[in-house]
Amino acid sequence: MKQYCTLLIAALLFLLNACVVPTASESNSIEAKGKVEQITEGSSYDVVIKIAGDDKYYYINRGLENGLTMQGLQEKILNKEILMKYADMTFDIGAYHVYEVRIGEEIIYTEMADKS
Repeated sequence: MKQYCTLLIAALLFLLNACVVPTASESNSIEAKGKVEQITEGSSYDVVIKIAGDDKYYYINRGLENGLTMQGLQEKILNKEILMKYADMTFDIGAYHVYEVRIGEEIIYTEMADKS
């Protein structure tokens, strides 16, 4: 019984650790490119971005609390080709935490400490 409890606790700690979004950096991000099809407000002031032809949802965590506006994003990136960098997570959950959004070389949003 003691071994079972230890194994269960270890498995739960692994799962909790795997769900934590890592600190934003170039080394732990994945790139996605595409034309912005839709921008919506998510829960907790998140900004949700949908790319044409991509079934994933990308979100800027608390983006509306961090200086972004829905109107500004609609004007700046809707129907335009963008490059996003998002968190490299252990599990695929269908929604991806965006660290950075660019149009060409212009950075629209970033959480990166090591901006390039």
